[in-house]
Amino acid sequence: MNITLLQNAAPIAPRRKPRALYLLLLLSLLLPYFASSQVLELSPFVGYRLGGKINTDNPSAGNLLVPNLDIKNTGLYGLHADINISKTIQISVAGDIQSTQLEEDPRDGNPNEKVFDLDVSYLQGGVTIQHPNRPLTGYVSIMAGATFLTPKQNFESTVKGSGSMALGGRFYFAERFGVRLQMRVFSTFIGSDQDLFCDRDDQVCYQFTNSTFMTQLDFTTGLTILLF
Repeated sequence: MNITLLQNAAPIAPRRKPRALYLLLLLSLLLPYFASSQVLELSPFVGYRLGGKINTDNPSAGNLLVPNLDIKNTGLYGLHADINISKTIQISVAGDIQSTQLEEDPRDGNPNEKVFDLDVSYLQGGVTIQHPNRPLTGYVSIMAGATFLTPKQNFESTVKGSGSMALGGRFYFAERFGVRLQMRVFSTFIGSDQDLFCDRDDQVCYQFTNSTFMTQLDFTTGLTILLF
């Protein structure tokens, strides 16, 4: 995969703030109308996320060194919402925000250099298959949705398609309350012939000429609340 820096890129629209958690909150408010007599679970969570490297096979563009782009490992927070449609199957949505920073990773052995602060947000929906024992319920979840990459400085934001798979468990210490532990791996399709992280002032962009994926792994824990 090749990355180049583009000069004189097209004018960039004003950056919009990520709306992943706003959309998830709205969906959670609407879910009871569709849940009927089914069980609705809400799980606010916190955790730690690893990875997020965007690689290149050719790090040079003219006289400029264009390194790998790395997302720094940091914490995150978010919300799960699950509706039981049977004893073993749930319809699930999840959203989260990771406040981190994008770093350049030169291949000449120099330390990582910060490019800008970055919010990485996921909003996804899918199916969860669970083994409904009490007090411990194990599950596997498969989801698809969107990844929101939102710089906090004067760079444009972007939205990419993504998928994820999770393994986890819920330990219920009361009838309607429990603790949730989960491990999830995400894969985001960056695409090819794409401009990414364009600077509005200098009109300089990273361009990815071959298809690539960004992979992240996180570990989360939180409270599970049964509402219905």
